[in-house]
Amino acid sequence: MPSGGDPGTASAKGKGKGSGYKENGEKERPSDEVLAAELCEAINGGATTQAEALFSRLDVELRKQDSLRLQCRATQEDAAAVAAPASMLKVQRLTEHGCSVLCLGCPEGMLFGIDYAAWTVGPQFMGVKLVPPGLHYVYSSASSTDVGIARTGFFLYMRPKDVAVFRWDVENEELSRPDSQDEEARYADGVRSFDFDRNLGPYPLELREQWAELTRHATAELVQKVEPVSGRVRSRRAEYDAKAKDEPEVVDATLAMESNTGSLFFTSVPRIRRKAGNAAETTRLHMDRTAQLEEMISQAYSGNEFAILGELQLAYIAFLLGQNFDGFEQWRALLQLLCSCEEAAMRRTELFAELLRVFFAQLSQAPSDLFGDDLTKDNFMGSCALSLLEICETDAPKLQKRCAKLRQLVEEKFGLSTEDLALLGEDAPEIVDFQADRMD
Repeated sequence: MPSGGDPGTASAKGKGKGSGYKENGEKERPSDEVLAAELCEAINGGATTQAEALFSRLDVELRKQDSLRLQCRATQEDAAAVAAPASMLKVQRLTEHGCSVLCLGCPEGMLFGIDYAAWTVGPQFMGVKLVPPGLHYVYSSASSTDVGIARTGFFLYMRPKDVAVFRWDVENEELSRPDSQDEEARYADGVRSFDFDRNLGPYPLELREQWAELTRHATAELVQKVEPVSGRVRSRRAEYDAKAKDEPEVVDATLAMESNTGSLFFTSVPRIRRKAGNAAETTRLHMDRTAQLEEMISQAYSGNEFAILGELQLAYIAFLLGQNFDGFEQWRALLQLLCSCEEAAMRRTELFAELLRVFFAQLSQAPSDLFGDDLTKDNFMGSCALSLLEICETDAPKLQKRCAKLRQLVEEKFGLSTEDLALLGEDAPEIVDFQADRMD
């Protein structure tokens, strides 16, 4: 061991691990282990001055390492606070600004649904909390089997911190508002005071973005325009309509009255009124329905081109969740109109970019057997999808990108290529052999 007080003698021993040197021989700042070893060596060698200097350096090094560890821990905690609880932050925001739907007197075993979530309720059920502000669709049925024309629903637009109070109507087997506004206000105050918190189930956060996309253009004003006078959308099946048409005398009057009270006030699609000068013009007017679309936007929607997409979304919800056949017919009528407007697609690129987005959301959240469903077995969906892709294949980058995404969705989810869609279309051309009918 060195007997002198030269600090360089101890620190220059070896160039291995913990020696205080880099692999290329350049000196680096000694680690705490190296300083401690040198300190012990200096003390054992009687180098008091060197030991005091090494002790001071070791103390500084340990303080620095403690500071770095604290900084690292703080950085990790900050990263965890940002990354992990994105969902927790959403819950916190909804706790402060979210809405609630309170349902009183719900019988055990009934079906209750809001948006894409539906439950068979238990004895403690009294509604849903943490509901995002905005437009929702609430529906219920006396039985979870939900057969016949038993389902009743309504659109519900909620502002931040709103509480909607309903009571189960035993006689009509549906949810209805309390008769007294004072009673409704008292229950709403109770919800805000967390008196019913243990009986309220949380709104599924994983459905929030999907529902927001599905109602992207559906506004409170549009809901007021199309909803029934009673505000209730009742199930209305195609089989019931067919029976009412073929055998009106056997249709129960009460059912007919209930069905009428649930009628939706959808916008009528205008007919072609313009007279064509020749056969080619007639064909063009029937193939390209831009004139009808422009008339609807101008007269029915006061120039707001996106309102027709909002009504398309409301019709789809009334059909899919409300089980209302009128909703299906309006959804089909608007789709067929929009997908037949080649001229409008070139002029109104933003409208058709949004149409592609709306149609994409509806198809992505629809059942995978939609193209083979009884209601869509005429395959208007195939012809609509194909026509929309064709008329939107323009030079606009946004349209091109969204066409590609829609085409990919149809292929991946439904297993249908563009050629398959052409074969599915109900408007597929019929080949006629004129030569066979000619007289020699």
